[in-house]
Amino acid sequence: MFVGGLPPDITEDVFRAFFQKFGELEDSVVMFDRETGRPRGFGFITFAHEDYVERVLENYDNNYINGKWVECKKATPKDTIGAYGPYGGMPPYMVYPGYIPQNMYDMPQQYDYYQNPIPIEEPSFG
Repeated sequence: MFVGGLPPDITEDVFRAFFQKFGELEDSVVMFDRETGRPRGFGFITFAHEDYVERVLENYDNNYINGKWVECKKATPKDTIGAYGPYGGMPPYMVYPGYIPQNMYDMPQQYDYYQNPIPIEEPSFG
């Protein structure tokens, strides 16, 4: 579970104690800045059972730690994220052209950065 909006005075112990009231924890981590050692404002909780996550989400409007409301959302486990992250099984830079003419000479003229026409060359397949 992702937890965002943590107060600047959060400690690992306070963070863990807040979520233990919803159920057994497997792991908890508050993300800290490497240079300053201060909390970065978010962390992660791993519960022993999925039902405990639902309890936290049902308590959504009342999730306050040290007087500050924190946003709790289901996180996607790393092992279920595809090779290209949250994009699934396809890389984020793939392009699917919408217009491919039957004859390559029917394509509109293309220009380079300096507005010089780019010549269309016949492909060689062999």
